[in-house]
Amino acid sequence: VRKEFASSPFAYLQYVLGYHGVDSITRVLQDSLDLATSVQVYADMDSTGTQVCFHVALTELGAREPLLVLHVLYAYLSVVRRNGVDTQLYQSIADIQRLRWDWQEPGGPSGTASSLADSLTEVPWQSILSANGRIDELNPSLVESLLSMLSPSRMNVAYVNPNATNDTLFKDLNVSTLAHYGVQYAVQEFWEQWPFEAAIWTAELDGSVSAAEIQAGMEKAFKRRGIQVRGLLVPVPPKPIQDVPKYIPQDYMRAASVDASNASLEALSFGPPPELQLAGEAGRDARVWYRAGWVTKSPKASIRILLRPYTQPTDKEVSAVDVLRLLIYSRLLSEEMEPKMVDLTA
Repeated sequence: VRKEFASSPFAYLQYVLGYHGVDSITRVLQDSLDLATSVQVYADMDSTGTQVCFHVALTELGAREPLLVLHVLYAYLSVVRRNGVDTQLYQSIADIQRLRWDWQEPGGPSGTASSLADSLTEVPWQSILSANGRIDELNPSLVESLLSMLSPSRMNVAYVNPNATNDTLFKDLNVSTLAHYGVQYAVQEFWEQWPFEAAIWTAELDGSVSAAEIQAGMEKAFKRRGIQVRGLLVPVPPKPIQDVPKYIPQDYMRAASVDASNASLEALSFGPPPELQLAGEAGRDARVWYRAGWVTKSPKASIRILLRPYTQPTDKEVSAVDVLRLLIYSRLLSEEMEPKMVDLTA
């Protein structure tokens, strides 16, 4: 798909498969089903073509029942294909990419030269600056054709288990050893080993199985294995990203200049020291510092909230138990908020 750089169809696939907002495939595999600890989507592009990789780090349950991960994946793909390409989502992805491209920080000279030289072998010279970072024209039909290629008949599954032995994973299989690396592996034909599952997934993708039947089949598969589900079984595709800024005013873009001869490193890096602002009646005890403008090329804003109690020199040191409680709470809060903040951060 590299030659289709103007429409960047893989950007749509990567977003739909790698989205980790509320009710996404990532959240379902991790939170609802406890099958995975992480999900990554990436492409391996070379002269022979493009491979879309869906990489899942499995939990203990996922390692025992890896086929359930594929059940969820193909149930989700069936929903995506049934809904068709969301042109509004596609456009919002293009808007995000253009915003990042317009305001990206300058790269280093050697890295930029190397990247541009590499791009010259694949795209016209007129497009080397934007070919890998922008969507200039939408091509929903091309995205649709790529989605249709994500099927069991084109699938290669690699299951990596460092604890595999001849009595467990390799039982009754012809085990080979990878030259120079000493890694043991075995190869099986998926359609021969699991024909029933592959046929079900193909039927789901073809639309010959209804959404209600897919849901019922998923419920039976998990119930048969005695797995308790804490939420959704079939993930929900992402919605268009709202309120992507198309114009950023630059009237107050730059921070005030400082005298380099006696300015601190912080002032040279970020501008003059922030000024204390009045917090208003509702927050009389709060203190707010504000610094106008920015020094970097990108106008990204970073918001950090710190909750700290006022302490006195005579106060006792915080106990190790309270420190641990705070760390656990911070992690839980982060895991709760992160899916809800996906479309608000860049």
